[in-house]
Amino acid sequence: MDGSVPGAERTVQDALLAATEKHVMDAPARWVDPVAENAIVRRLVDTPVTPNHVTFFSLGIGLAAAAALYLGWWALALPVMFLVGWLDGVDGKLARLRLQYSRIGESESLFDFTYENAWWLALTLHFAGSGQGAVAGWLGVAWLAANLVDEVAYTVAGDWVGVSLDLLTPQDGAFRLIAGRRNIYVYILAVAVLAGSMWAGFVACSLWAAITGGVHLARLFLASRGVGMPEPIR
Repeated sequence: MDGSVPGAERTVQDALLAATEKHVMDAPARWVDPVAENAIVRRLVDTPVTPNHVTFFSLGIGLAAAAALYLGWWALALPVMFLVGWLDGVDGKLARLRLQYSRIGESESLFDFTYENAWWLALTLHFAGSGQGAVAGWLGVAWLAANLVDEVAYTVAGDWVGVSLDLLTPQDGAFRLIAGRRNIYVYILAVAVLAGSMWAGFVACSLWAAITGGVHLARLFLASRGVGMPEPIR
C-alpha cells in the first residue's frame, strides 16, 4: 500500500486519528509530535504491524539510543530518541483505531520508564567518565531520583485525591506543558547539542527534573489535604 487514500476515507481517518489524541500532554506532544505520529499511523494502519510490534521496536531502539548516549554519539542518539517519542504515540493510536488492546499495551509505561531512565543513566555515566566526575554523578542521581518521585506522585494521586495531578487546576495543566518529562528533556538536549554543549543540556535537564519532581510532590501533599482541588461540578 502506498499510503494514499480517497478523499472521503482520508477525512474519516483524520477524524478518527484526532479522536485518539490524549488531552493532557506536554507541549511537544500536543503541538509537534502528532504530525509525525499520524503520518506513521496512516502507513501502518492497513499493514500486519500490530501495536505490540511498535511497542517492542520502540523498546529495542530506545535501549540502542542509551548505548549511543553512553558513547557520546549525539548525532545518532537524538534522532532515535525523537523517533521513540513519536512511536510511543503511534502504538496507542494504532491500538485505539483497531481496538487492539493487550496486556503488553497496558504495561507500556513500564517499558517507557525503563528506556527513558536508561538514557539519563547513560548520559550520567558518559559525563562521569569524561571529566565531570562526581558532579555528573550527583546530577544524574538527582535526575533519576526526581523521575522516581514524579512517577510515584502520579501513581498514588489517583488513590489519594481521585484525579491526575495534571487535572487538579488549570495551572497544573499549564505546568504539564513544560514539566520535566521525556519529550521536554529531549528537546532541551537537542538545543544544547545545536548550541555546542551537551553537558549544559545535561545540567539543565537534571535541575529541571528536580524542580518538576518537587512541584508535583508538593501538589500531591497539598491536594491530599484538600488544597488546590478542582471545583465541584454543580
